[in-house]
Amino acid sequence: MTSNLFKAEWSAPVITSTAVLFTVLLGVFFLLFTKIAGNPDTETRIMAMATQAVLLVTMVFSYLLSPSGYTIDDKNLTIVRMMKPVVIPLSEVTKAEAAVPALLYGSIRLVGNDGLWGRYGKYSNAALGRYYLYVRSGNGQLLIEAANKYIIAPERPQEFLQSLQRAISAAKNTGGVR
Repeated sequence: MTSNLFKAEWSAPVITSTAVLFTVLLGVFFLLFTKIAGNPDTETRIMAMATQAVLLVTMVFSYLLSPSGYTIDDKNLTIVRMMKPVVIPLSEVTKAEAAVPALLYGSIRLVGNDGLWGRYGKYSNAALGRYYLYVRSGNGQLLIEAANKYIIAPERPQEFLQSLQRAISAAKNTGGVR
């Protein structure tokens, strides 16, 4: 079986929050740049440059860790990210189904990002307990249960679920899944 890629589609709220946050961070970056250029005080320059570095690192790492898609191959479901892709062995998948919006109500972000380039990280709520969220859209979200619980939002969610079920069945038939 070859790998199937399902993109993580952008929703209007994520596009808006990314544009606003990116503009604010970029504005602060350039405001600090003018402080550096116009201020001979060494301490002020160092603080402004350090803050600029933190802003730049935040923007870059947020992008590198955001989900860009999801792939299914013979052995794994992979949440595609430029840095640190998340690999879920098909042998660990015990449930894959549509996630109703109410399932995420009351969620608290424990670690992660909620708006710049997407929503991802570790969350918790009463219905799911602790789970990992890797989405760029609130539409077509799926719950994947394995060693951990994951919420993902691939394009064409029904086709994704069918491909995932076929991959799990094929892996079982070849002895890859218990």
